[in-house]
Amino acid sequence: MKNNETDFRGYHDSYNKFSNWMIKTFGKDLQGLTFYEMCKVKHFIKGFCPEITIINCDDSNYTGSYLILIPHPTHGITVFFIPQRSKVQNQFFLYKSHHKELIKALKEMGTVYGKG
Repeated sequence: MKNNETDFRGYHDSYNKFSNWMIKTFGKDLQGLTFYEMCKVKHFIKGFCPEITIINCDDSNYTGSYLILIPHPTHGITVFFIPQRSKVQNQFFLYKSHHKELIKALKEMGTVYGKG
């Protein structure tokens, strides 16, 4: 590797592991998951990707959904929105407790950007 090149190895490992598992488990066209499938997602993350954070929220149908926060060291954070039983992929609602969870998780993940 040359001095002016950045070494990207490892930056996207968590994202790739989670994304590949989601595609393998639920297919490429992710549409609202059942409660059982949501539990599978939570179980996978807790067992195989503990650096990933799950935030509870609601979707457009007022059902429990997830925001999945995936750190990319020194780069940033990917946020997956996984609705439960909804085909609407672009809206979520945070109750006060969800808001607090999200703020806390983002503060804790702030170290992903490195020092400075």
